[in-house]
Formats: sequence, C-alpha cells, structure tokens
Amino acid sequence: MKKLKLSILAFIAVSGFAYAGGKLVAPPEVPPIPIINDIWSGPYLGVQIGGISSKTDVDIATFGYKGKYKLSGFSGGVFAGYSALTNSSVLFGIEGDINYISADKTKTVYEYFDTAYSTTVPMYKNDYKLRQYWDASLRLRVAKVIDNKYMPYITAGVAWTKIGASYPGSTTASGVKKKTLTGWTAGAGVEIKINKNVNARIQYRYSDYGDATFTHGTVKSKIKNFKTHSLRAGISYTFN
Repeated sequence: MKKLKLSILAFIAVSGFAYAGGKLVAPPEVPPIPIINDIWSGPYLGVQIGGISSKTDVDIATFGYKGKYKLSGFSGGVFAGYSALTNSSVLFGIEGDINYISADKTKTVYEYFDTAYSTTVPMYKNDYKLRQYWDASLRLRVAKVIDNKYMPYITAGVAWTKIGASYPGSTTASGVKKKTLTGWTAGAGVEIKINKNVNARIQYRYSDYGDATFTHGTVKSKIKNFKTHSLRAGISYTFN
C-alpha cells in the first residue's frame, strides 16, 4: 500500500511535465486574458470652446448682386452623451451639443451715385449683413480606446443652426430676419483621460446646412450652400 501511494504521488508530480528528447520539460505557459478596465462607459457632460468659420453664396436679384460671404468668430457651449465600450476596446456612443456663436459679415450690395454731385461718393448704399447665432447637433460616435488613455473617434449626424440677415444701411428694408436651418455634420476628434472620470478633447467638424431665402419688404435674398468648419476643445465628466 505504501509503495502504491508513492507511485501515485510520483505520477502526479511528473504529469505536469512533458517528456521530450529524453528530458522532462515544463509545459508552455498560457498568457493571461487581458482585462479591460472600463473607465469610458456611461453618461457624460462637458463644456467646449473654439472657433468657427462659415461660407455661403448670397444672391440678391433685386440689386443684381451675387457674392461670397465668409463669417468667422467665437463658439462656446455644452455637450452631453452616452458611451459603451466593447471587449475589443471599440466604443460606441451618442452625443448632442449646443453652442453660442458670435460670427457675422457685412458687405455693400448696392450703391447709388448722383453723377451731378459725385461719381465716387454714393448718395446712398445698401449694406447686407449675415450673422450666425448658434448651432446644435445630434450625432453617433465610434471610437477606439488605446492604452486605456487615448481615444480617437469619428462622429456624424444631424445639425441645426440659426442665421439672420439684415440691411443695416438700407433705405428700402430694415429689421433682422432669422431662420433655423437643418443639415448634416461629420468630423473627428481625440479624447485623453485625465483621471477616471475626467476627459479632455479636441474636435473638428464640417457642417452643411443647404439654402435659405429671406424676404425684406420687396427685397428677397437667397443664401446658398451655407457651410461651416469648427474646431473646439472641451473637457467632460463621465458618471461611471
């Protein structure tokens, strides 16, 4: 009985090794399955600031005017969303934002000269002003978490903006006419983990809002291909 017990113990001790080339060798180690530390999933809320540049074509048939407008200025607002991280470190989410915008441009679209008085100084002129007040969006996000610290992402969805048109120097029409335009937006960015709950980001977005028509008394103006480029930096807090 004693010899049988010793034989069993010896078998158990040797069974953990492989016999190769006349020698006992240890079996290869199986690498551990990596554990993803999910500090990215959950709802979040943040603030952002940056700059915005808008371009559009303006057509005012009454004055025979066709020109290009470029608006640029400050942008700042808030954003919120929800993110879910998969086992492959790919993140899916939905996000919305709304931003105040201070951007405008004024150009002279018509000048009347009294040649008996002057050919260089207009008797009166019509100035046309465009202003962008705010923008907002609702978007999907797809991202890749790298080293649990960096997260580059792409984003796209629906976008809105409010613009206004007026004749600040006109004798034929007055008052600001405003409209909210609907379009689409797409862009990319990267987030960096500051700590478990706080992320910093930088994001670029392109938005296209299409056309709009304004009526100023007897004068009509048409805005064509209103597009914007925005670059914003932000910081957010994730509730996880």
